[in-house]
Amino acid sequence: MAVSERAIGNALAWPTPLACLYSLAMETGIGIRDCWHEDSSIAAIVDDGKVIALSCRLADDGLRADVLAMAL
Repeated sequence: MAVSERAIGNALAWPTPLACLYSLAMETGIGIRDCWHEDSSIAAIVDDGKVIALSCRLADDGLRADVLAMAL
């Protein structure tokens, strides 16, 4: 079973979609960081598929989950 299938299969065990996506990222070796950036139009920075830096300006966990899903 692939990592993504396992994470999706366990999605109901996670309290929020953001927690599920963080778990998926960690299982695949991708680090998640907060990013302080001057440009408010940047939601995330992806570095060689090894690190995803999410903007600290994202308003709530739902929006952070949406951006993280797109980055993954």
